[in-house]
Amino acid sequence: MDRVGLIVGSGTGRELVDIFRQGLNRIAKILGKQVEVIECEYNFSSYEELRTLTPDQIEGFVQNDLDALTAFYKEFYQAGGRTIFRTAINAETLYRFRQIGKALKIIYIPLAQKRLLIVRDEMQGFYTNNEYEIGEHEVRFSGSFSKENFRLIVTSTLEEAERVLQKPFEVWIVYKHHLFANLIETWSRNAFGEAEIYQPNHATDLLFQYFSSVEGKDILMVTGNETGDILHEVLICHLAIGSRNTLHSKNIYLHPDFKGIIEYQTVHGSADNIAGQGRVNPFATLRALGALVEECLDENSFSSLVENALKKVEQEGIVTPDMGGKSLTHEVTEYSLRQVEDLLVTAEKRCLT
Repeated sequence: MDRVGLIVGSGTGRELVDIFRQGLNRIAKILGKQVEVIECEYNFSSYEELRTLTPDQIEGFVQNDLDALTAFYKEFYQAGGRTIFRTAINAETLYRFRQIGKALKIIYIPLAQKRLLIVRDEMQGFYTNNEYEIGEHEVRFSGSFSKENFRLIVTSTLEEAERVLQKPFEVWIVYKHHLFANLIETWSRNAFGEAEIYQPNHATDLLFQYFSSVEGKDILMVTGNETGDILHEVLICHLAIGSRNTLHSKNIYLHPDFKGIIEYQTVHGSADNIAGQGRVNPFATLRALGALVEECLDENSFSSLVENALKKVEQEGIVTPDMGGKSLTHEVTEYSLRQVEDLLVTAEKRCLT
C-alpha cells in the first residue's frame, strides 16, 4: 500500500489539503490503487500569523513548528512513507527544516523542443542561518556553504536530469561564486566536472538567449536558493507558463533521516486574506496531485492528463476570480476532477481494447 503524508499550514492550507485528499481518493479508486493518507495533526503557522509578534515570540512559535515538522517527517519515513503534499507554512520554520533535511527544490520547465530543469539548493547559502541575532536596529546572521553539500547535490541532481532531460544535456552552476575566495567555484567544478559556472546576472542573460532560439540542448541548472527564488518568478512571467497561483514544485531530501522523501507543494503562499472565502485557486494543488500520481504511484503521463483537463476547464471559464472567473473553489475543483475522471476512464478503456 502506498502512503501519502499531508502537512497543513494556516491560511488556505486546510482548503487545499481537502482538495488534494478528495482528488487523491477519487483517482486512486479509478486506478484501483490502495493509498493510506497520513495527516500531521499539528497545524503550522503562516507568515501572516507571525508578522505581528516580537522576535522572541516568533522564536518560540518557530521552534514548536520545527519540532513538530521534524518529528512527523521522521515518523513518516520510519513507517515507510516517501511522498508528502504540504501547503504553505512560515519561512522561518521551512528554511530551517530544509537546512536540517538537506533539501533541494526541483522545478521542471518543458519548452517546445527542449527542457530546462532548475534545481534550487535549499540546504545552504544566504537563506539558511546557523546563528542569528535580532536587535532593534540591527540583524546579524551567519550561514555556510560546504564541499560535502555540493557532493551530495551532484548525485541527486544528475539522477533527476537523467530521468527527465534529453541527452546530452548541459549543466549550469549558478551561484555568487566569486565570493569567499572562489571556493564555491572550486567545489562546484570538483563536484560537477565539465559544468559551466556562471554568476546569476550572466546566467540570466544566457537563459534569455536560450529561450529566443529553437535550437539548443536541454539544461540542468543548479542554483543558490535565493537566485532560483527570483529567477523562477521571472521565468513564469517571461515564458507565460501560468502564474504562481496555478503552479507547483517539489522538494527532495538528502539527509539520511529523510532520504528519498519527495515533498510536493504549491508555488503560491498561504493566502491568509482569502482563507475560508472559497476563492483560493485549486489548479496548483491539482497539478501537484497529478505529478504525485505519475511519479510516486507509477502512472505514466498522468501529469499530461491533468494538464489537458485543466486546459479544458480554463477554456470553458470555470475558474476562480484570480484567473478572471466567478467560480468558487469547490466548483472549480469538482469540475476539474470530473474532467480528469472522464479522461482517465477513456484512457483505461483504450488500454483494455
